[in-house]
Amino acid sequence: MTTATQIEEVWALLEQLTDPEIPVISLRELGILREIRDTDTGLEVVITPTYSGCPAMEQIEADVRGLLGTGNHRKGHYAFIASMDH
Repeated sequence: MTTATQIEEVWALLEQLTDPEIPVISLRELGILREIRDTDTGLEVVITPTYSGCPAMEQIEADVRGLLGTGNHRKGHYAFIASMDH
């Protein structure tokens, strides 16, 4: 299980990511980073496109994966859920 502190550390780490098309706005400010869930296999990072068919979603997922692959978080398992339901 992941602790609340670890989840907050991941949020803090992800806070530095910006939208590839609007680099002055963070993914969290845009509402793209929706949730970090603790699961039996690791953490799930829920990302939601700003609109259906957003061409930047692949880059955003790659940026999140790349960032979480650094530091103390690289050993974790991360699943990504891209959904318009949130």
